[in-house]
Amino acid sequence: MPKVKRHREDGEEKKRECLGQALVRISHLIHSSLEIDEIMDRALSESARVMGCDSAAVSLRRDDRWIVSYVYGFPRDVIGTEMHDREERHAVLAAAEARPIAINDAF
Repeated sequence: MPKVKRHREDGEEKKRECLGQALVRISHLIHSSLEIDEIMDRALSESARVMGCDSAAVSLRRDDRWIVSYVYGFPRDVIGTEMHDREERHAVLAAAEARPIAINDAF
């Protein structure tokens, strides 16, 4: 096997292992508390850390708006901010595709 291909495969294996370990930690977080806010804060923090994100947020849909409900790496006063679909296009995409959306270098 060529050296470059083996190196790439080793890197992919380490990435899978790291993500798997993060999922185990998040699972433990979920089962360690009955407080949804604590679970969400800790799971978001762990998810952002393992993905190498500087910040992360969870916005929940209420009526015709998105409400910022949990944050990591943002000021806490952002929580409760209301936005429409045109302001939260990535949230619309995440909901439509039923998957998280990562944004590279938003600023």
